[in-house]
Amino acid sequence: RRAICASGTCLCDNVLHPGARGIGQAASLTYGHLLLPCGRASSLAVQAAGNCIKSSAVAMHTNVLAPVWNGICKVVTLVGYGLSKAAEAFREYVVIPLCKLFCNIVWYTGRAISGALYYTAKGIAGGVYLLYKHVLLPVGGVLVDGATMLYAYVLLPSGRCLGSAAMAIAGSVAAVAGGVARGVAAFVSAV
Repeated sequence: RRAICASGTCLCDNVLHPGARGIGQAASLTYGHLLLPCGRASSLAVQAAGNCIKSSAVAMHTNVLAPVWNGICKVVTLVGYGLSKAAEAFREYVVIPLCKLFCNIVWYTGRAISGALYYTAKGIAGGVYLLYKHVLLPVGGVLVDGATMLYAYVLLPSGRCLGSAAMAIAGSVAAVAGGVARGVAAFVSAV
């Protein structure tokens, strides 16, 4: 009976207690090197995503919506100016000469239409230029900035978090395996 108690004490002192200590160390390492860094990284990733969304919204307003509205206003102004000039030219070059001489009507009408087409073409060309300058170029810049922010604030921190998790898991497994190996070695040497 004494040999059983002695081996029971030996089992408890050399296997169970060291194994429990190893499991406790593994739990502590898992918390300190896996759970806590992942929680921090998740918080940073969410903050980074929020900052990315906010920056994209501000950039979209500043570089797309406001310039588009300004471009539309300028296009409408230029088209209105072109139509106003066309109306003035029509009055000056069609109606008045019609009263004077019939032969001059053809020449003045051609001039009025030419002026109207010139200002209309000028308004359309200005609108197309403003669309390119204030919509297409800024949208390209926003897309480049968004991809850069996605890499810097989401993908890179996530990769680092996964690396930390792998290191913590490896450390935990090594600690548990070491504790079990020491316990088994002590038990075998005691028996």
